[in-house]
Amino acid sequence: MKNKLGEYTRDRVSNIPFDANDHFYKEYREKIALFVGQAVYIYSFDQNRILFANGWEDMLGCKDEEITLLKIVNSTSNRYSIFFQ
Repeated sequence: MKNKLGEYTRDRVSNIPFDANDHFYKEYREKIALFVGQAVYIYSFDQNRILFANGWEDMLGCKDEEITLLKIVNSTSNRYSIFFQ
């Protein structure tokens, strides 16, 4: 049972950061405003990776180019950790 618990999440939540050379990143960087005390990410379940991240160094202490959906989920609550074991 333990192997099945979280299988869906492990298959879809990656540890892959954005690519600064990707056209998606460049487009979002131009269009998405960042406000004080806010961090933003855009995740593609189709590509299984972060497409855009901004503001995470102030929020979590991780540079934007290091942030991944796995880091974001793991930082929100310990109760989600069972889905990544």
